[in-house]
Amino acid sequence: MRLPAPLRRLLTNPPALLGICIAANLILAVVRAHATPSQPVPLLAQFASTIDAQYHECVPLGWFPDSRSWRAYFPGYSADIVDRGVMFEALWVGVVPERKLTDPHVAAVKSLLDELSRLGMVTRHEIPDAVRYNLTREGARYYYERSELGNNSEQWPYLCFSRLHARDVVWTSRPSTHGTGRDADVTARVRFSWEPSENAPWVTPFVKAHAVELNPTKSPAEATALRFYDGRWGLTKVDFSFPLVEDPAAWMSAS
Repeated sequence: MRLPAPLRRLLTNPPALLGICIAANLILAVVRAHATPSQPVPLLAQFASTIDAQYHECVPLGWFPDSRSWRAYFPGYSADIVDRGVMFEALWVGVVPERKLTDPHVAAVKSLLDELSRLGMVTRHEIPDAVRYNLTREGARYYYERSELGNNSEQWPYLCFSRLHARDVVWTSRPSTHGTGRDADVTARVRFSWEPSENAPWVTPFVKAHAVELNPTKSPAEATALRFYDGRWGLTKVDFSFPLVEDPAAWMSAS
């Protein structure tokens, strides 16, 4: 193939070719100097992002948080009728029978569900001798029954409206190895202080009064970090603390 005349003259003129190469290198250097470097995110900043994703304040969805004489709680009455082992079942459905409304726990659950219905989080349908509630698409955005970092180990259903916000995160131990061979785990300890994020815009004083707090409930808190098989680190579990009912009296004042 015959090269074009200008290119043949350039290849047979070393000074011109050298000048073009120098100019090209200078242009490349300028481009590199102004490019944004791809820096790895520091580990503690990654941990802070994980903490910021954790739900903090929630309301029990369709069940009564029985706290008895302490602020920790367990589910008492529940209106939940969803069979989560059935394919294509609704995310959450609750039914409150009229005959049970003399029970103050049932009345409290119905009062909260009615407020959530007014706010568009659930729909409310009168059926024979009962009221049926279904989670709406908007409510599904705030639905939580997972257990991230161990904050809901029983996987109870909630609607959550605030998250944690990490103020600072620090290492409290050096990495240590547990076990041997392929089953060995490398872990380290982390401490973080936190504050609640702003509430979701749909929260009313009535909803706030019925809030519970998921683990952790005190700041600072501590957590375990684990190094995975591919070398990455991640938080695996926050140290246990009992979840709390913020205002137990609010649950006993349903009308």
